[in-house]
Parts: sequence; C-alpha cells; structure tokens
Amino acid sequence: MTEVDPEDVEIGTIIVTELGIITDEDKRCKGFAFAVCVRTLEEIDKRGLHPIWACDIENTGSMRLAEKLGFINPVKYNFIFLPQTNENMTIEKRSAI
Repeated sequence: MTEVDPEDVEIGTIIVTELGIITDEDKRCKGFAFAVCVRTLEEIDKRGLHPIWACDIENTGSMRLAEKLGFINPVKYNFIFLPQTNENMTIEKRSAI
C-alpha cells in the first residue's frame, strides 16, 4: 500500500479514494471480499491514490476486513442518512469509523 507523506496531508495535496465492498451473505467468510480488496488496492496503488476505509461502527465484519487489509487508526465520524424519495424526511445519525 502506498505510504502517505505527512507533509502531503498538512498541505492538502494527497488524493484519496474510499474503498468499500458489499458481499452477499452466502459468500461471506470465504475470503472473496479480501481477495477483491487486495486486487483493488493494487490498482489504487498503481494509480498513485491513497485508499481510506469507512464503515458503520456496528459493522464488525467490515472493521475486521479493514484491519486484515492493513487499515489502522480509525477516525470516528457521523453519517447522516437522508431519504431517497420525497417522503417525510427524518435524519438518522449513526457513528462510523
């Protein structure tokens, strides 16, 4: 994985891309997500991008996969979910890392 130069972070010159994956329930815990992510991370590295990982704090499977892939030092932040239609709007705030 490409190392992030702390000076780039300070002056805001790094280009990041968020990595995420959805795995069908019957395909989980078989290594498929890990294999796909490894290949995707190789491509991200070739392009000179810096990957980040975000997931709901309750999504322990995603958190474990991120750790297995080498993502460390999670940052907590909040997602705000907005409705996809013009139905009554309610905002649900959920913690994520």
